[in-house]
This record gives sequence, C-alpha cells and structure tokens, in this order.
Amino acid sequence: MSIDGIRAIAEKYQSKVTGKLGIGFIDLQTGEKYTLNGTELFPTASVCKVFTLAALYKMVAEGKACDTDRYEMTEDVQVGGSGVLVRLLPGLNPTLYDYAMLMMILSDNTAADFLFRFVGGAEGVTENVLKPLSLDSSKCDLSIKEMFPPCFSDYTIIQTNGRDRKCYLRNPGFLCTNEKDDITTVEDIMKIMKMIYDKKLYSGEVCDKMLHILKMCQTNSRIPKYLPPSVDVAHKTGTLDCLTNDVGIVYTQKGNYLLAMFYNGNVASMEEYAQNDRGRNSDALLADISREIYQEFMK
Repeated sequence: MSIDGIRAIAEKYQSKVTGKLGIGFIDLQTGEKYTLNGTELFPTASVCKVFTLAALYKMVAEGKACDTDRYEMTEDVQVGGSGVLVRLLPGLNPTLYDYAMLMMILSDNTAADFLFRFVGGAEGVTENVLKPLSLDSSKCDLSIKEMFPPCFSDYTIIQTNGRDRKCYLRNPGFLCTNEKDDITTVEDIMKIMKMIYDKKLYSGEVCDKMLHILKMCQTNSRIPKYLPPSVDVAHKTGTLDCLTNDVGIVYTQKGNYLLAMFYNGNVASMEEYAQNDRGRNSDALLADISREIYQEFMK
C-alpha cells in the first residue's frame, strides 16, 4: 500500500464529478494519512448521529445515564424518513441502548431525535463533544426533523427517466452557509472516529460498545458493498437527496484503516444532478472508491 496510490484513486474520482467530493484515509497501523478536500465543509446528513452517539456515551461513561434504562417513545418525537420507530405505535419503552442501536444501524430518525433531545440538543452535543474535541468546523445545531426544511422546502420540477422529479439543487440546506446547521469536515469526522477506535474518547469498555454498534450498520451500499464478507466495517452513512456520505473503520487481515467519504451532489452541475436520480450514481461512486482503496491497501 502506498499513500501515493490512495491519492491517485481520490484524484481520479474527483476528476469525474462536478459535485464536491471529500475523501479521508488513515492507515491505523502506521498513521499514514491522506485527505482530499479535508477541511471543506459538507452537510452531515445522518453522519451527525455519530456526534449524538458520542454525547450519549459520554453521559454513560460519567455515570449520568445508564444505557439499559428504558424511556417511552412518545408521538411528539416521531420523525419521518429512515427507520422503523415512526411506523410503530407510541408507548414503546426501548432502552437507551436500543435507541442508539436503531439510530446507527437503520439510521432511525425517531431514535436519533429522541437521543438528541436526551443529551441536551445542540447545546449538549456542542458542549460535551464538539468543543472538548476541538471539532471546530463541525456544527450539530439541528435535530433530524429540523434538518429537513432547508433541504426540501423549495424545489423545481425536472424530468428524468421519463418521470417528473423534484429537484433540490443548491437548496440552502446543502450549502453549509446557514447560521444554524449540521455540517462537518473529513478531518473532523476522522478525528472522532479515530479516538473511538484508539479507545481515547472514553474508557475502553465504552468505546468498544460504540464500535460494536457501528459494526452492526445495515446501510451497506457504500464502504462495505464490494468488500469481502470477512471484512468488518464500523461505519455510519448519511443521505439527503443526492448528498451521499459514509465514514467508517475497515477491519482487514492485513490491518485496519479509517475511510471517510462525502459527496455533495446537490452542488453539482444540473446534468450530473439529473443523472444521479435518487442518489443511485453517488451511492455507486462511493462504493467504487471504497473498493479501489481496499485493493490498494491490501497490496
């Protein structure tokens, strides 16, 4: 494996797209590192749930919460989009661990907003995770429910694949310019993920629990898609329209590496946006990048 090889892969794919692409790689044995657009801002989409998970397990690590305690799911916290809790009747009493597992493995938005509220919302995440870790470029100001309106309130109609389709190109939620926003950088998200992996975020036991949850992720069409079944990936995806993200730790027989990929297809050309119907092209883009980086790493 060579960092020059990783760089060549990243630059090749950057040349193929008009949307903003961010890639980060760290060899977790040697510390060798490469980033493409590492300090550029990207909307987190559901990658923000990593920050919420970290805020929850800080409370657990400090004895301020027990992840086996049960809390009722009420109707006011139910949020549409990904996940299953919005489709179930209020009154369930999941544990905090259950909420965390659903938030990460199915990207359940109801679980995410319950936990976001539980940890103190934007202030709780900022004061207990972002500031202490000096994740200075990141913001986690919005719940998932609050994230949707800037992204989806305004649209035009375009036609792709013989059907009318709503187009959200360059909506405010994708531009990383709002006073309140959910945004991060490749550098910031890799920093917190590496701290979890190195067992330096909290105790080894708590970090192991977080990694276990991340390894259970079932949205596997990006980093893990083309990797051998024997390769574990502890990761979290994020998706909003044509915005497609994935960040995770890849465990191989040769060693482990950290990979972060962000593609903002909502600032691409209209032609690229139109071709990326329902994010299918960007899903494939990240899966292809992941496969080539894995092949380079295993040389």
